[in-house]
Amino acid sequence: MNDKIRVAVVGAGNIARAHLNAYVQSGRAEIVAVADVVEEIAQARAEEFDCKAYTGHREMFDSEDIQAISVCTPPIAHREVTEAALERGLAVLCEKPLARTVEEAQAMVKAADRTNGILMTALCHRFHPAVCALREMITAGRLGQIIHFHNRFAFRFVGVENTWFVNPEIAGGGILLDTAVHSVDLFRFLVGEVESAWARLHTTLPGLKVEDSAILHVHSTEGADGVIECSWVTPVSEAAIWLYGTRGEAVVDYAAAELRYRLEGDDDWTRVPDEGPNRFVGEINHFLDCVVNGTKPTVDGREGLRALEILAAGYRSAKSGCAESTAE
Repeated sequence: MNDKIRVAVVGAGNIARAHLNAYVQSGRAEIVAVADVVEEIAQARAEEFDCKAYTGHREMFDSEDIQAISVCTPPIAHREVTEAALERGLAVLCEKPLARTVEEAQAMVKAADRTNGILMTALCHRFHPAVCALREMITAGRLGQIIHFHNRFAFRFVGVENTWFVNPEIAGGGILLDTAVHSVDLFRFLVGEVESAWARLHTTLPGLKVEDSAILHVHSTEGADGVIECSWVTPVSEAAIWLYGTRGEAVVDYAAAELRYRLEGDDDWTRVPDEGPNRFVGEINHFLDCVVNGTKPTVDGREGLRALEILAAGYRSAKSGCAESTAE
């Protein structure tokens, strides 16, 4: 008897491969089908993962016995696909950002409430082993009161100007929405709720209608401050989190695959290598646990909505020049 959870993926681009590989590595899922509006992409991914290909998600929902889906389309389609799946009783793991706008995300959350369905936002960095270890340190009080948070996710995205990522009608925004959504969620996960936000946006590449670099300052309800940096145009850059408290400091270094920390009185850093499944497998396993047990994800639709509310405040501040409240 096959007791694996029957899953499908809508949107068969690069991030879909990460989801599909994680489903395989979990050993708990049967990949039934993939759907993409570009038939060649759907067929290629279906051949790669030995499943059926569709060009429409509704046809796939009607034709296949599916329990759960990953939504890996561009943001313009997140709401439509998610609501269609929830109405059919399917559990949904939706890629970040949850939607293009706060209003679209609110509608998705309402759909999950109305159908009593499972809606999880794919904010995978919460499942990064080093981030989980850092959260345990914070919860145990080993770093003391958190004062400063600094996070940088930046790289050179070659050819970004020729992709949907820079089309605001499809993506909803630029790199602040695409990448800093993870950073905002990490601040909330590690430090606490955001009270206000202030952003500066910058566009280096000619002809873009969105920002390709940004800095976001966030202030927590408990008084901690965070600086978030993101860029598509810096070739030598970092993926790291620096956290400073009254008893010590800690760094999540993605390139070194480690958490390192130095507490007050320590002569040197203590280094803890990443252990356990990668963040995509961790994310998928949590999603599958929710499907099996009928439980609410820790990163549900409201968490994705909250990140969008904070980013929306950041975008408003970039126009006004003043910090904006992120009040829900």
